[in-house]
Amino acid sequence: QITLIADKLGTPSLDDLKRVVSQEARRFVLAMQPRPGVRWADLMPGASPMLIDLVSKLLVYDSDRRLTASQALRHEAFADFFEEDAPEVQPAPCPFLA
Repeated sequence: QITLIADKLGTPSLDDLKRVVSQEARRFVLAMQPRPGVRWADLMPGASPMLIDLVSKLLVYDSDRRLTASQALRHEAFADFFEEDAPEVQPAPCPFLA
């Protein structure tokens, strides 16, 4: 599955790999042929720049750089649906990352 993800996102950076707990997973990724990733606009022809921006901020390896659910709901793509007084959603810890 990581190969399919890397085909779209590109090969994870060394900084991204520092957070991967599994040595086996880290070795697998380091042994992969580097992949440049694909432009979101090419994967989603006809999508608005606003939607492409949202997807590009959600689909990143580093969870510290990825939008949280609350941040995503506040993205301009959801402006017509978002309620400013909606409660903040707290992120759950990810057991696969340090």
